[in-house]
Amino acid sequence: MRELQASFLRRPVRVFALFLFFLFTIFLSFSLPAQEVSADDWQDASEDILKYVAENYQSEYGSSPENMNIAYGDTGKIYVDVDLFAGNSSTYSEIENLCKNAPVVYSVPVESDGSVAVVEVSRGLPLDESSPDLLTEEEKQRIVENEGKWTPVSVFFTKNYRSLDQQTRDILNQNDFSADTPCILLGGIPGIHQVMIAADVSPDCVFLPLTAPV
Repeated sequence: MRELQASFLRRPVRVFALFLFFLFTIFLSFSLPAQEVSADDWQDASEDILKYVAENYQSEYGSSPENMNIAYGDTGKIYVDVDLFAGNSSTYSEIENLCKNAPVVYSVPVESDGSVAVVEVSRGLPLDESSPDLLTEEEKQRIVENEGKWTPVSVFFTKNYRSLDQQTRDILNQNDFSADTPCILLGGIPGIHQVMIAADVSPDCVFLPLTAPV
């Protein structure tokens, strides 16, 4: 794992970090081509991520975070709103096909002096015109501005961070599967309120619950 120093004012560092990030994502076993983040997207998103973490850290702890590092090598990907019950999806290749056009959420860890901020990043959706009274004008404008952009949407702070990849491999081992088993992380499955691991155990696909991060 390569952890990269990130700074609001040091653009060359972010560009170099982005290059390394893409080297890492090539080897993520649950990566698929749907909704991949381009270099320009990540360059913009990285600054937004750091700003988002700083604002929420200030709100949570009453101080500013220092020495923030985005651990790009630990970034994980979760495919959401994948309807496993829509058809025959008993094999791993069928699950892969379902994920090709599925929305994606990235889990991005940001380290800061002994704690880790885990930021969820997703692509901004269009404004839902069917419920205009539920949002303020400022909220509507923010949605419009972020449509199609990769933006941070939530964050939590922890001192006991384990990456999605670490959690996945641990659970595979606990269930007597090889830690190298190809797998995909799935969230937002209808009727299932937790992230699931879809593991390629030929000829079948095995589904295991992902332990919630601590």
